[in-house]
Amino acid sequence: MRQSNGRFARGHSGNAGGRPKVATEVAEHLNKLTAKALQLIEGLIDEGLAGEASREALKAAETVLAYTIPKPQQPQEIEIQLNASERMIDAPPPETREEWMARIQRELSQPKAPQ
Repeated sequence: MRQSNGRFARGHSGNAGGRPKVATEVAEHLNKLTAKALQLIEGLIDEGLAGEASREALKAAETVLAYTIPKPQQPQEIEIQLNASERMIDAPPPETREEWMARIQRELSQPKAPQ
């Protein structure tokens, strides 16, 4: 479901069915090719082969691996803003550490008022 601005409404997407599943036979075949692709790359490294045929074989091996080995997780940068009432700790104001510690101890030792 789209909003008037063309964006999808919260909780809805343009791909409700999700990513299409790979046919079982294709997935099994790719898994078999993974071992061959790794052996081919190892052979190219060991023998130091170069040339057009080696580049073509390497490209094929990379393609197989791209579909069978998941990519590593990319780091995400998240920014969170808290209101003063949501802060978990009391950050020290511009006072010395000793003054701040004494104030916190005083506040903690005072009985809490019923709410």
